[in-house]
Amino acid sequence: GTPAQAAASARAAGPLAQAIARFQPRLGGSYMFAARRADGHAFLFNGPQLGFDAPEKLLELELHAPGVTLRGMTAPGAPVIAAGFNDHVAFGITTGASDTDDLYAEELVPGHPEQYRFRGEVRDMDCRTETLTYRSPPSDLLSMRVPEVGSRRVRLCRTIHGPVQQRAGHVAYARRFATWNRELDTLMGLAEVGAAKSVQDVQVAARKLSWNENLMAADDRGHIGYWHPGLSPLRPRGWDERLPYPGTGEAEWRGLLPAARMPHVIDPRQGWLANWNNLPSMGWTAGDGTARKRLDGPFFRVSWLMRLVRDFAKAPSIPAMEGLLHRSGTVAQQYPIATARLRRAQRGAAGPAKTVLDTLLAWDGSYDRTAPDGTVDPGVATWDAFRAAAADIALAPFGAAGPWLTDDDHLRELYGGYHPGTPYHLFDATHAEAYALGHLKAAELRTAAAQAAAAVAKHFGTEDPARWREPRRTYALGAVGAASPPSIPFFDRGTYEQLVEVGPA
Repeated sequence: GTPAQAAASARAAGPLAQAIARFQPRLGGSYMFAARRADGHAFLFNGPQLGFDAPEKLLELELHAPGVTLRGMTAPGAPVIAAGFNDHVAFGITTGASDTDDLYAEELVPGHPEQYRFRGEVRDMDCRTETLTYRSPPSDLLSMRVPEVGSRRVRLCRTIHGPVQQRAGHVAYARRFATWNRELDTLMGLAEVGAAKSVQDVQVAARKLSWNENLMAADDRGHIGYWHPGLSPLRPRGWDERLPYPGTGEAEWRGLLPAARMPHVIDPRQGWLANWNNLPSMGWTAGDGTARKRLDGPFFRVSWLMRLVRDFAKAPSIPAMEGLLHRSGTVAQQYPIATARLRRAQRGAAGPAKTVLDTLLAWDGSYDRTAPDGTVDPGVATWDAFRAAAADIALAPFGAAGPWLTDDDHLRELYGGYHPGTPYHLFDATHAEAYALGHLKAAELRTAAAQAAAAVAKHFGTEDPARWREPRRTYALGAVGAASPPSIPFFDRGTYEQLVEVGPA
């Protein structure tokens, strides 16, 4: 029933079921898009999605100096503007999430925990002892509890591959970073982006960036561009990049991918660009990183954004951009992609399954529009229950724990923000749900609909779908200072939003 019970069932079911039960993404990220207009104007939007806190994580500022007029946002203390605009160019970023580091399993010398073998030789780790002092904050800012103060000594070691992060038996695991000793390159590159006078200037600057973020820009000559910059390892052939490499020397990097070969485009023929943390190109892999976008296929959230941007690019303007943002931030991302499959399942449905499918297809996907009593369309709760039930059915052949929708306790967690797990994308699908929406047959979707009907009817205490209405959801806000932020309605939007039109005067 509850997530804790599901996890316990998974542990009892075996390692495969455990792995599947843990297979829920940590959703987050940012989105951006750009479009060209025939009169030489270009449009760019960027919305970093970092969650809402008080105080905020981002700072907006202007910079004026000889030859420089720049406005945008940065993290407090950072010496560059990461997204903004000057007199000629607007630019923005989103999380790239490419795998730019690797874990190496170092073979330790028995009896010598700070020695390892590399290419037939015994090497000493570079180690030092550090004293770490700490002062933990009280759990309640209004309490009088004295914060805990203390210190501890730790032994920090590096191998030829990088810092040792973990040990197990005669193995030490070291992390190799592509950006090691090249971190400041990103600050230099971003400073050049902020001073760019054209999209071509941005491309030159992008090739100097060492971190991995998606970068998009538009200039006042009507050009737009996209880059996936950073230092990307050329990994050893013949090894599974999802697993740690042996540290003994036979699985070393073959260098770094040349910057000019990193994914990029200027003025695509379609006339627009969009990114919501999707992979940058066909065939791009995620290695052992956290990015698993490819698993969602056409049901990854960027599909909805791309539909909207495609239509926006037919007649781009600032008002049209504002309308796009409202739709992208108030519609459950996978719902518009799934409607054709829902209609096929509806044709053979009867009873409670038909009730659920009828309710879903009568909905337009909005979780923003409310009735006078502040409740949203019945499709909101029904959609959550349906996609979770579909995921249970899809994972059942693999022995995954479930079902998820068996009692009110779980539904309360689900509706309170457990599904899918972060305050950034309350209505985005998990990988299991995206797989189910794309692969279940019509009969299986009808079964999911029947299971969802039972769960939602129990939760609301009625089988009447007109009464499956819940209050409009709000953000789970964080307080870093003494003040508590007010409750605000949930929109799948950036915490800083930049809408810019550039072009000839």
